[in-house]
Amino acid sequence: MKYFTFIISLFAALLGFSAPTGSSYSPASSYVLTDDTTTNSQRRNIAETKTEPDDIENKTPEHFKYAIKLKIQVELVKDLKLFKVLTEWLGTRYVFGGNTKKGIDCSGFTQQVMQEVYNISLHRVVGPQYNQCKPIEKEELRMGDLVFFHTTRAGLSHVGLYIGENKFIHASSTRGVVVDDLTATYYKNAYRKAGRILPD
Repeated sequence: MKYFTFIISLFAALLGFSAPTGSSYSPASSYVLTDDTTTNSQRRNIAETKTEPDDIENKTPEHFKYAIKLKIQVELVKDLKLFKVLTEWLGTRYVFGGNTKKGIDCSGFTQQVMQEVYNISLHRVVGPQYNQCKPIEKEELRMGDLVFFHTTRAGLSHVGLYIGENKFIHASSTRGVVVDDLTATYYKNAYRKAGRILPD
């Protein structure tokens, strides 16, 4: 395993990338995105975002590129189409009511990503987005689930997209589109609910 890791790291370095290092990783369970209500268009999009192998020796320079840009472990980059879209949005400034890369808010961000990657239509507002989801426990979170928070007002006021290993990406009102950790004190205290919008 160390030999393969070295070879991949060397290959990535030669192309101008460097593999992230740090915490250990336990692969999250993969998901099968099909059910009777899934449209043909959604099935095509889901097929295109097939989960990649967990083994680091199977990762390509593209996997490393997205991991480096998002500052996450390369093992988390399993769905290249999803992470390509997330990387394109990364750093977009926060604009309340925004829907474009010139400026976006939290629910606009999750709405745009779900539409771009999975061809799934989400409501524009946080609360109704949760109502579209299947409620799940925090321990059940997997890539593509939505996480909801109480931040600025009563009820659910913020939403982000879970990407694995306690990491989620969202449009922060102060920092724009960024990756954060659910175990960080602020988000640990603000966390309220989680929901699954992708078909099981």
